[in-house]
Amino acid sequence: MQAFISSTVRYCHRYLCPFSPRSEDTRVVEQSDIDALRTAALPEAKHLIGGQQVPASGGETRENTSPIDGTALGALARGTALDVDAAVAAARKAFDDGRWSRMAPAARKRILHRCADLIEAHSLELAVLGVRDNGTEISMALRAEPGSAAGTFRYYAETPDKISGEVAPTPEGTLGLIHREPVGVVGAIIPWNFPLMIGAWKIAPALAADNSIVVKPPEVASLSLMRLAELCHEAGLPDGVLNVVTGEGRVDDTSFAGKVVGSVLTLAAAAERTAVVVAGVVDASARVRLDDAGVGWIDLVECYGEQRALAETASCVAESVSDWLLR
Repeated sequence: MQAFISSTVRYCHRYLCPFSPRSEDTRVVEQSDIDALRTAALPEAKHLIGGQQVPASGGETRENTSPIDGTALGALARGTALDVDAAVAAARKAFDDGRWSRMAPAARKRILHRCADLIEAHSLELAVLGVRDNGTEISMALRAEPGSAAGTFRYYAETPDKISGEVAPTPEGTLGLIHREPVGVVGAIIPWNFPLMIGAWKIAPALAADNSIVVKPPEVASLSLMRLAELCHEAGLPDGVLNVVTGEGRVDDTSFAGKVVGSVLTLAAAAERTAVVVAGVVDASARVRLDDAGVGWIDLVECYGEQRALAETASCVAESVSDWLLR
């Protein structure tokens, strides 16, 4: 039997939970384990710069509270431009000295696979951390956050020894080579809704392509990404290759997911530095519903209050069921 975990269910003690949306792998999850993680004290969340946990340069913090009930989750370092400049400098140094960018592809592959292993091993911890931090429903958190992140890292772990150049067709006596190179330092701005999943989309491919990266997690949902960075270093990622901080700084490539206003500001800032920008903008989700759709299709909207990209903000409904919907 396949059952989902619900943070509102108290009468069940054990669950068989699908680890990822497309996986046959199921794990037994104990309610007591969820409860212990849900109430665990959290240390002050500091920046990760050059492999070290450091406070904000100005010493300032902001209170981090759970959207579920307003519970204080601890202090979060309030970053400044100086913090991000330090992170970018650490990433640049790590890239230029080749500790990651010139590491043997097979070795980078092993480290990325180890990252995936650790995400899986800490899946419940990461999922509950995400629930506390941004209010995601627990069964969705397990599948869409650590489940998806582990799969993303494992997918890109297979690419370091398979990214190669090409020999271009040329006239006799001419040799044309196409060589793929990393961009250098990548800056990734992560949205709040599924930070671990979307963060993995940014981090794993950047690392697989030999880059160093500075991650700006969402201020209202930073904890799972910061824990991910710790696990990546535990897996053997060299210091300075992955940095986590909030602020501004010069980078070679900026990867962004979020709303239009944020993209415009990011594009404007990058234009001043001739940086590459990859923007993924989420628009409103409209759906068409016919009279044979049944009632289950409204669950996402009701469960998440339209606070996720998959929950529609507009519906085109068949006239035959419109009265039932509006009653």
